[in-house]
Amino acid sequence: MTSNTPLSRAFRQAVFPGSSSLGSSQSPADFLLGCISASTCSSYLSYISSIPRLTPTSCRQLAVDISYLGDILDDLGHPLSPELSSA
Repeated sequence: MTSNTPLSRAFRQAVFPGSSSLGSSQSPADFLLGCISASTCSSYLSYISSIPRLTPTSCRQLAVDISYLGDILDDLGHPLSPELSSA
């Protein structure tokens, strides 16, 4: 079995988008899920910030959508980012 040196280095240095650091007890799969979760929250917040105007109905729908995303991320063990949970 050959080692994927660039991938190993990326895990050690935590250079994935959305990563903060790889905890010693954190599995690579959990680390990647954390990166994906953080990047998703960041992208979603960026998209929300670009919406010029929201109606009361669209605000309610957006709140439902954020809550749904939060439920999914909670099930994966990675809660919404603080910025998105307060949006």
